[in-house]
Amino acid sequence: MKKCLILLLLTLVFSLTSCTDTTETSNSTTSNLTSSSTTNSTTNTDTNSTTVSTTVNLNLTILGTRNIVLPAEETFDLLSGISIYSNTHDIYIDSIEISSDNCTVTGSNILSSTEQVCNVTYYIEKSDNSDTKDITVTFTKPYQILSQIEEFNNLRIYQIFVSAYNDGISGGYDYGYGPSNHNGDLQGIINSLDYIQSLNMNAIWLTPIFESKYSLSYDNYEKRGRSTGYFPDDYYTIDPNFGTNELFRTLVTEAHNRGIYVLLDGVFGHHGSYTIPGVTDGESQWYGHQVEYPESLEYFIDVATYWIDEYEIDGWRLDQSYQLYQDNYNYFREIRNAVEDLCEERKLAGEEWGILGYLVGEVWDSPDNIQKYAFNYNALRSAFDFPVRYQLVRALAVDENGYTGTLFDLNYVMNLSYSEFAQPNLFLTNHDLLRFGDLLQISGNQNQYYERHKMALSFLAAYTGPITIYYGDEYGDEFEDMSTSIAELNQFPYIARDNVARSIGYIDGFDVNQQDLIDYVSEIMALRDQYNSLWNGTRYNTYLSSTIYADLKISADNQILYVLNISDSSQTIFVNAGLMDGTILRNLMTDETFNITDNSVAIDIDGLSGSFFIIE
Repeated sequence: MKKCLILLLLTLVFSLTSCTDTTETSNSTTSNLTSSSTTNSTTNTDTNSTTVSTTVNLNLTILGTRNIVLPAEETFDLLSGISIYSNTHDIYIDSIEISSDNCTVTGSNILSSTEQVCNVTYYIEKSDNSDTKDITVTFTKPYQILSQIEEFNNLRIYQIFVSAYNDGISGGYDYGYGPSNHNGDLQGIINSLDYIQSLNMNAIWLTPIFESKYSLSYDNYEKRGRSTGYFPDDYYTIDPNFGTNELFRTLVTEAHNRGIYVLLDGVFGHHGSYTIPGVTDGESQWYGHQVEYPESLEYFIDVATYWIDEYEIDGWRLDQSYQLYQDNYNYFREIRNAVEDLCEERKLAGEEWGILGYLVGEVWDSPDNIQKYAFNYNALRSAFDFPVRYQLVRALAVDENGYTGTLFDLNYVMNLSYSEFAQPNLFLTNHDLLRFGDLLQISGNQNQYYERHKMALSFLAAYTGPITIYYGDEYGDEFEDMSTSIAELNQFPYIARDNVARSIGYIDGFDVNQQDLIDYVSEIMALRDQYNSLWNGTRYNTYLSSTIYADLKISADNQILYVLNISDSSQTIFVNAGLMDGTILRNLMTDETFNITDNSVAIDIDGLSGSFFIIE
């Protein structure tokens, strides 16, 4: 056992002596800080002197101790974040003794080359006062060099806001935030699987479906917050407003029978207002509490793996994933490792489903913070690509704040660099944002409504990495009562900019324009599935102007040139063909061909279009 011990002795004596004139009579007061809190006063009548003795208890408390999780082979300074409370306001940090009965402590540093749990004790003693704190330091799997998982890039995810989406059986919440009647349930999703399959989407992401317990004390806001699913109280039980555990098992089976992965929404950084055994609550958050780590880590590792092993789900979308970045460490690394280890075991056992283990984090922030809160510490492999999403809608419409952008801005964020293993997930809309159709209304582009939808969705189809389409965007859904300004939402109770996209989802009854857009989405998703350069290829921007954006996508199997023309008119562009392995370009949607001559090719591009050309 190694110990770090520095003892500092404290003696503080304060004395005050006063001398009078020639009588040599002495009047003195002495204040002496000792280990007693009593005050004694003694008067000597012979000498007319008074002595006062004041003593104060020394009270020391070790602050800042917490259990720690870190990878093996990483050194940790056990004094990091530690302080000493002293009622005398003196500094005693150097007086702490740190020891471990099963691991090596050198100075204040601890290190282990293997996976183990170290018991650590902090101890301080001074002037008959002492304090002791015990923690555990858990060394987990060492850092590994991560590489991309190719199957993740091929994900074409269809997001469903469960309470708003589709009513399959009677009952439900009947209230919530947003324009839906909020009677959506699992049966409604099961009824929609054939439609989702027809779009050539290969995964569904369900917003949280775990039980949010009811209390008569809830006000209208708390009641509506429950229907979102984002404040669960029981992570092992399906919310009865959505269905049952067995109905969810049926949903997973039916989805898998159609070749569709199932992703659940993991709210692991906060929960509802009820106490959950195994979860340590932190600060309050809206209708519940934030979660403290590592105290809650074991519980949420079990949740994440339980639904994979028991119900064969294929991964998790992770709500506000930055909340697991605590004490300068991202605890999603431990959850991801546990999920991937389980999926590998299931794969080796011959299981067909529940082996993907895709985790995607929500870090609604700048590129630097996406890197920090998602990818640093090898935490997650995937996070939503908010920077590209914003520049895409700015180039084609406006964003929620009314900002516009250019194709140059879009290309800039497409060139952002994250960790080599990172696989960002591009989307157009989600349940917290305005639909793209509403952004088009605000921008005044209603007369090009469906053309601009096609352009935006085509950009997703050409993106290297997983993509997500929010239900309804495939037929151009919008909030019809908002025409030119987000402020118009103020007249509608419980409808705002962060929930107006939570509308009822439809699977039939479309008009001609809606059906045409649906057919277009189905076609470009089929192209993405067929040509792996679209979802897994290396990207080279080959042409860029104020109105034209062109990327050459290259894989070992094929090469596709994607061209976006945001102007109203057709244009002919000349593209450098030095990297193209072929002699012609063929439009995959019209079969029109263009010859490559002298490392260059002239291509005619329709206005307001996204086009896909295969090099042959």
